[in-house]
Amino acid sequence: MKRLFTVLSMISVLSGCVSLSTPELGRQWDGRFSLSVSGNGFNENQTGRFALTRDAAQTTILDLKSAIGTTVARIEQHAHYAQLQAVGVPAQKADDIHALMQSTLGFTVPVDGLEFWLDGQPIPGEPVRATPSTPPYRQLEQYGWQIQFLSYENNAPKRLRLSREASDGAPAISMTLVINSR
Repeated sequence: MKRLFTVLSMISVLSGCVSLSTPELGRQWDGRFSLSVSGNGFNENQTGRFALTRDAAQTTILDLKSAIGTTVARIEQHAHYAQLQAVGVPAQKADDIHALMQSTLGFTVPVDGLEFWLDGQPIPGEPVRATPSTPPYRQLEQYGWQIQFLSYENNAPKRLRLSREASDGAPAISMTLVINSR
């Protein structure tokens, strides 16, 4: 996990960038993030930009960028494998996105559900506790995450907070996302 934070912390001193191709888009969300991870005797905070895409082949790609827009990490979920690329770290592959993030970062984030939450909806077919019980929601609880919709614009979430308490050696995570475009 410290490896990711070291990479993200080095953003300001990096002059190069990771050269990554942009997938053929099906859907895309762009915005800013603020991430706080705490546990195991440390507390880390990072900010930057994100781009989440879901292409025509149903591949999900999450790019994490510095405040000036340089891509510092890419997490990809394909039909049969997942891949993580980051500045200064060799690309890693695994059968499953959660196993990959756990082994390389020490924690997981909900890449596979994020697109639904960014649209203000629960992940279809998965257990959820919603407040209120019909949209627009103020809060969802799903996959051990609490998703708070802090503001809406044009009936779509503008600002949301995703949080998960620490458990089984996994740190507590809190992310605030501001969606600039969809």
